[in-house]
Amino acid sequence: MQAISRFAALKKPLVGARIIAITDSHASPLTALSGIVLLAQANHPVLSSSSSAALLVVEAVIAAVMASSPDNLQHAEALAEAISGHLVSGAGK
Repeated sequence: MQAISRFAALKKPLVGARIIAITDSHASPLTALSGIVLLAQANHPVLSSSSSAALLVVEAVIAAVMASSPDNLQHAEALAEAISGHLVSGAGK
């Protein structure tokens, strides 16, 4: 993950990207490379190192980005249409 973050940090000035870190600790090395840090605790009473909180944060970020512009929704619809023939459905089996 750090390699990807470093790559993004190098490209950031060229494309104007923002780096968002999703981690369970401010001590994570990713925080130094990120403009935004979202904390998602990995503690769970039953499962050790649960990724449920991080997945929820990822889903929320994706939903917010998609809803931020009608163009985003159109691009997502076009992509979904383009790949729909390659998806496998378990319905009816």
